Amino acid sequence: MTGHSERPTFQVAWSDHDGAYVGTAVEFGSLSHRSSTAQGALAGIERLVAQALDGHDADENPATHTLCAVACLICAKAMPASTPNSTEPLGGVTVHIFGNYGSAVFDPTDRATRWLQAALCDTCFASAITAQQVLQVTRSHTPAPPPTYRIASCETIQKL
Repeated sequence: MTGHSERPTFQVAWSDHDGAYVGTAVEFGSLSHRSSTAQGALAGIERLVAQALDGHDADENPATHTLCAVACLICAKAMPASTPNSTEPLGGVTVHIFGNYGSAVFDPTDRATRWLQAALCDTCFASAITAQQVLQVTRSHTPAPPPTYRIASCETIQKL
């Protein structure tokens, strides 16, 4: 995509792995959209590419923009990376998922080296907080008070 008249090359294919049609754009390798129909996959990837290009100067080459490695987990909006080759989005947050003992999907034994990463755009993140789908937790950084011990003598034990 070097000229203004050129458009991204969109592709739609059935994915047995996903059990859905997957739309992709050759020039935007990190973007894809899944749908139960080919038309839905095409419309979805076209929307994602338009969002990725939204706000970019028409004189710029859109293929040179670095996008976040993953789109928003909720709305699938593509977000620019905060810095080139970053996995953190500009206008969103990164969520690290280290697994859970009860999860049948992801529970790695080597949590120090493996985790999942997702991104949420600021709009979806704010909506999720308002709807209490994401909880804000305040953690006190003051240390817990030391435990209190009672020293019992032989006399007090005999009275009990």
